[in-house]
Order: sequence, then C-alpha cells, then structure tokens
Amino acid sequence: MGRKCSCDSFEEINEFKSPNEIEILRRTIRQDINFGNLEELKYRPHFLKDKNLSGDWYRCARCGDVWRLLEPSNASKGSWKIIDI
Repeated sequence: MGRKCSCDSFEEINEFKSPNEIEILRRTIRQDINFGNLEELKYRPHFLKDKNLSGDWYRCARCGDVWRLLEPSNASKGSWKIIDI
C-alpha cells in the first residue's frame, strides 16, 4: 500500500496494473478538478535534473499535497505519487 494524502483523499499507485486502472484514475482526477478538490499545476519544474519528476502535477485543495501522474511508457508502467518538495 502506498502513501496517502495528508487528508486521506488520495493514495499512491506505484505502478498501473492495466490500461483500465489508469483510465479510472484519469476520470477521478477530472472529476476532482471539476469539484474543486484537485488543482492542476501548470508549471513544470525545469530546474529538476531527475526526469522521473516530469509528468502531470496536481495539488490537493484540501491539504496542499502535490501529486504527479506519470503516464505509462516503454520504460515504465506509470505511477501516481506524492511529490516531496
């Protein structure tokens, strides 16, 4: 089991097991943005050398934790994780 948001709204997914799992998460993210529970962060921290911190970034509106969605690729199965900044 992965780490959870400080307010227990979200839980980490270390790697996606199927295309269906990531589609469910994408739908949840869109709904949470529409309800004001999640904010998409438009910036990309270009000062970071670790390319694993690319992807789509979001901030939990309840507690302020920052999350990263890394889409599956040939090198990775993708993930949904808290970013320690």
